[in-house]
Amino acid sequence: MVNNKKGRAKPKNYAKIDWQSEQNEILEKLKSVVVAETEEITNSYEKKFDEIAAKLQSMEESISKNSILSNSSKNWEQKSAKRFVLKHVFENVNDLDENNRYAYSEEEEHFDMKW
Repeated sequence: MVNNKKGRAKPKNYAKIDWQSEQNEILEKLKSVVVAETEEITNSYEKKFDEIAAKLQSMEESISKNSILSNSSKNWEQKSAKRFVLKHVFENVNDLDENNRYAYSEEEEHFDMKW
């Protein structure tokens, strides 16, 4: 047994208990450091992920705007390129009377225009 300053004897296993408590304290400190560093790393990765997600979303929005614009321009080109084919062949055009030019056909509507 070991004597302390007051003259009392310390048991031998007291040194083991003291050493184990020091180890437990060190382990707790290490755990807290590891947890803090893990949280810091997690936060930094979350920030990076959010930045990348925002960039991706802005890219998707610009792509969708471009596709909408290209679709509308294609629709406009298709509408502006309307064509029609004459179904009738006019014969004896010289014999047609200019004063009665509407007497030979009924009024029809083509492409929102009356003919």
